Order: sequence, then C-alpha cells, then structure tokens
Amino acid sequence: MSLNNGFYEYVINKLVDEEIQYIKSKNDRYIDIKEIDKEETSSVISKYMAIVLDKALSRISGEDKQSKQIEICNKIINLLIKELKIEDFDEFLINENAKLLLAVINSMDVELIDDYKHKKIRPITSIASDSLFTGAQNEPSLGSELVKEINTADRIDMLVSFIKWSGLVQIIESLKEFTKHKKLRIITTSYMGATDYKAILELSRLPNTEIKISYDTKRTRLHSKSYMFNRNTGFSTAYIGSSNLSNSAITTGLEWNLKISEYTSKDMIKKFNATFDSYWHDQEFYLFNKDDANDSKYFHWQSQSATSDKSPTGQRYINHESTDNKILLFVREKKKTNGITEPYYCLGSAKFVSYEGSKPMSIKWKLDNKMPAFIKKKASGNIMVG
Repeated sequence: MSLNNGFYEYVINKLVDEEIQYIKSKNDRYIDIKEIDKEETSSVISKYMAIVLDKALSRISGEDKQSKQIEICNKIINLLIKELKIEDFDEFLINENAKLLLAVINSMDVELIDDYKHKKIRPITSIASDSLFTGAQNEPSLGSELVKEINTADRIDMLVSFIKWSGLVQIIESLKEFTKHKKLRIITTSYMGATDYKAILELSRLPNTEIKISYDTKRTRLHSKSYMFNRNTGFSTAYIGSSNLSNSAITTGLEWNLKISEYTSKDMIKKFNATFDSYWHDQEFYLFNKDDANDSKYFHWQSQSATSDKSPTGQRYINHESTDNKILLFVREKKKTNGITEPYYCLGSAKFVSYEGSKPMSIKWKLDNKMPAFIKKKASGNIMVG
C-alpha cells in the first residue's frame, strides 16, 4: 500500500501504520492523525469492519462459497455473543438456506398479492441499498419508481419547490389509493407562479392529506426536490435531487436523483424526517385549506419583507377593525407589459382572518364581495398586491 498525498478518514490498521512510519522516517511530508471520538467509535469501526468483511467474503470461491460465507458470518456473531455476553444476539444468526424476506401481506388482500406477484407494485431498485437516477435509458424512469414507492409506503412526505399538473397526473391515481388509509404531507411554494393551482386543488381533495405553501412570490428559500417514503418495516426510502413534480422532470428529463435507504443510511433518513418536521412547523409555510380554495372570498397576501407582527404596520393589519381602519385590496398580475405599467384591479374591502410568520407576514383576508372568476383563476401565487 502507498499513501498518496491528499485527505483521508482512514482507520489506521497495520498496513496503514507501516506506511505512516515509513513516511515519518523520510521526513518529507506532513501527516495529520487524530483519535477516534469515543462516542463515534462503534459507527466508525463498524463501517470499517463492513469493508473488511466484504473483502474477505469475496475471496471465498468454490461451489459451496455461499454456505461458507454464511458459516463465517455466524462464527463472528457467536464470537460477539461469547465475548460480550449478549445471548439475545443469537437472533441475528443467518439461516443456512440463504434467503431474503421480501414482503408480508395480509392473506385477505388477494388483489394486492396478485399485483405483487406480477411485479406491479414493488420498486425495481432495491429498498435496502442506495442508487442513483440519471435519466439514462437503461434505468427505470423516476416517475415509474415513484408510483411503486407510493404503492409500498406507510407514510409519505414530499418537499418540492414546484408542483405541475403534468407531473401530478403521473402519480395521482396511486396517491388516491394511498390516501384512503394513509397520510400524505406536502410542502411547496407559489414562487414565480410555477406551482399549478389545479394540481394543489386536486391534492387538497385527497383524504388524509395536508399541504403547506410558502406564499412568498418574490423569493424562495425552498429549492429542495425530495420525496420520503416511510415504511414501518425499517426500509424507508428517500429521493433527493433535481426533479420537481413535473412531467419532464420525472420522465424524460436529464435529472439526477439519489435514492437512499434507511437500511444503509439510517442517519440520513433520520435527518430528513427531522428537517421536514422543522419546515412543517416553520411559519413561512401556510396550511392550504381546500374549503378556502372553493370560496372565492378568501385571499392569501404577503406583506413587505420588513413588516413584523409586532410592528405598527403589522398591528394595524391585525387590528384594523378595532381601530376603524378599512382594508382595500388591489391586485395586478405583473408590473409592466411591453414597457407599459399595468393597472391594478380593485377587489374591494376585506377583513383580517389570520396570519403566519413575520418579516414578511403571510396574511389571509376575507373579501366582503366574491373575487371575480378571472382573478380567482390567477390567484395561485403570481398576482401582485397593492
């Protein structure tokens, strides 16, 4: 072994130590070494041993190599039981028949079992290892895999910047079936009006579904494109990459998405879930109410970025009725068309309903008169408010 100049996080074994001593004797290179953190020892050493064990087992040859590999692994487990006096570890001994458990399904669910046997619902890529989707012709499309992930999940969380109708139609039938008994949460944005109002409205009609939206039309902190498929079996999977929920992004687009498995990347799955929950409770994201969506009197509006709920302006919005201040809403789709300033359209008077966030504030108003149909159609996040 020869240690090249560069950076490492290598557990120092006999071979590495010999090379280090040789380099030190030459006195022509700087070497940095640190002790393994005591709290991280089990994680660091176990990853190292997994590499060692893989190298060792791969050297076994012959017709009986599989049985020999299992025999050696069981000897290691028995050694752990003996040395650490942890007798309950005998449950980890590998059966000699060398088989994988793939599914447990209620025997009464005949249709599901039939679909499973005909390979209609299980993801093509492994749920026990990581994989990379690059849009290559020889790999399944992201859209087809998302459908199968939905079919086999127990809970789903999606964190995507934009949701397009063209992408939603690829998976909506699976989501309809999924949400009959299981929970779906979605976080998205209205930035640049890229999210289709029709798609959000369709999703809001699903049972056991909650949607949160950032109504900031001028900027977005949310650029993530990620999908989490939680499984009670301990084989959750997550897709993290460049694909928003649009037709091209999940079918033919040259998008890159990494699929990670809880089985091999438990810490990353844990961090995904914790971060998603922190976003879910972030005041920037406003719960989409399907009843409000069907009522043309409600309007979501965002204040100037410097306005807080404690500021005089913020308090004037919140308490406008008790202070005899009247609210009038004026909207326009964009500032200029062909260099000509666009006029505002007056929606009339409105009353404060609720707010979320601060600097800026996301405020829900209730109009005294119904919003005109042509305004309501465009009010999904791309209208400027005066």
